[in-house]
Amino acid sequence: MRVVWVKRIAPPDARLQRDVAVKILPQALSLDADRLRRFEHEALATAALNHPNILAVFDMGTHEGAPDIVSKLVEGETLRERLRSGAIAMRKT
Repeated sequence: MRVVWVKRIAPPDARLQRDVAVKILPQALSLDADRLRRFEHEALATAALNHPNILAVFDMGTHEGAPDIVSKLVEGETLRERLRSGAIAMRKT
């Protein structure tokens, strides 16, 4: 299980007055080397991409021993919630 918090960025980015999403891997799960590796891989892979449909990753670190990923905050329903209403049609360009 991952926890996602909404937070106002701390200085110096606080001057930009934007909220971010902070995804936290609970400390108990971070003791599992495979889960920690996948969490870090998620942050690195996402940060390496630049596309309008992929959220921006601003930072990766730890807080009180729990790994975290700081990313763009996207308001709305989760992918899991969206998929409950059926498959998403592929767009043809």
